[in-house]
Amino acid sequence: MVASSVLGFPRIGANREVKKAVEGYWAGKLSADELTKVALEVKKTNWTSLKQRGVDLIPSGDFSLYDHVLDHSAAFNVIPKRYLGHNLSPLDVYFAMGRGRQADGVDVPASEMKKWFDSNYHFVVPEFSEETDFKLVFNKALEEFTEAKNIGVTTRPVVLGPVTFLALGKATKDAKAGFRPVSLLPKLLPVYKQLLADLKAAGAESVQSYGSRYVRPPIIVSDVSRPGPITVEWSSYAQSVTQKPMKGMLTGPVTILNWSFPRADVSREIQCKQLALALRDEVVDLEKAGIKAVQVDEPALREGLPLRKPDWDAYLSWALPSFKIATAGVTDALQTHSHFCYSDFGDIFPSIQALDADVISIEASKSDMKLLSTFKQYGYSNQIGPGVYDIHSPRVPSEQEIKDRIKAMLEFLSPDQLFINPDCGLKTRAWKETEASLINLVNAARWARQTYQ
Repeated sequence: MVASSVLGFPRIGANREVKKAVEGYWAGKLSADELTKVALEVKKTNWTSLKQRGVDLIPSGDFSLYDHVLDHSAAFNVIPKRYLGHNLSPLDVYFAMGRGRQADGVDVPASEMKKWFDSNYHFVVPEFSEETDFKLVFNKALEEFTEAKNIGVTTRPVVLGPVTFLALGKATKDAKAGFRPVSLLPKLLPVYKQLLADLKAAGAESVQSYGSRYVRPPIIVSDVSRPGPITVEWSSYAQSVTQKPMKGMLTGPVTILNWSFPRADVSREIQCKQLALALRDEVVDLEKAGIKAVQVDEPALREGLPLRKPDWDAYLSWALPSFKIATAGVTDALQTHSHFCYSDFGDIFPSIQALDADVISIEASKSDMKLLSTFKQYGYSNQIGPGVYDIHSPRVPSEQEIKDRIKAMLEFLSPDQLFINPDCGLKTRAWKETEASLINLVNAARWARQTYQ
């Protein structure tokens, strides 16, 4: 008999209950027990829903309050020293690793984030060294298998595999030269053996390695067109209330396509170029409205690469021209920008150069300048805005911290190349922390202009 299964299930809740509860906990409005209760109810609802719909192999262990890789780090005692010794609860240590903490005398930045393979999902990067002491602090897979079993649902536990866990990680700064996380596999396997033995004792019959997270992408059902302006009115109004140059903001054609369910009857190339033509009209109208700079973001350019490297050239042969179609209808006076999230750029850097955007911004605050070394290696000559602080964290960077990052960036870039900006957009941040962070950023930028003229 053919069995039905799913790799995972949306963990946010039908009405975003988990998101609201987590943010309530961060704001001090919910206790840890109340947060746990909300999470359990969402898990129960998910399992029951799948059972009622006749799914044979129902996953458990795929739920997370923040990130499944971070869950694994916490469960296996892979906790960087900087998060210890602050009298924080295990839950607060977990969230400090994911988003940083700046409260009650504790000031620690978040851990580095990176994209989960070729997707836009960002995971918290584990940190390993020869001294990493693996032990099973708690067995999350067992806990959720038992929770489901208690309501009459037999599940298949989801566990991130040991090789993947190590391969996703990085060496700590104090690790010996040449250390590779995968060398810890013999130390890690006994802990996995214990985890699986506990699951077997509880009645689990099979274990699944991790699948994907939830998404709600748009669906392309017909030819793409632009009946009228999209952002021109908003950008024009914003420009009317300031003497500063206002930058238009658009998502690029490749990213829109890669984050959508595309049509099956038309090639992805054609759909991408249709999107590009629609965006081209918007960019042209933004310039006509007096906007001096337009950013066309392509954070999904890298994740859209085919799995097989021999197929990359065919993908890039239409992905790169699509960006140029979107941005090439304007005069040379308009400054074109693009933005890229955390990604491994090294293998496609010539393609990023070929986009020929006047300015590109990248998430860089937690990557120890690794990305900038790639820019220097390839001799990138256009302007670059490496992020100087992490927008995924509520932590406010000090002015000196930003100055130190600028100094480090100028070891790879010339002063004329450098734009000073946050890692990404600020829509997830509250006003108070945003204003405080931007004041420090602007002051540091003024210092840089005076110092490196």
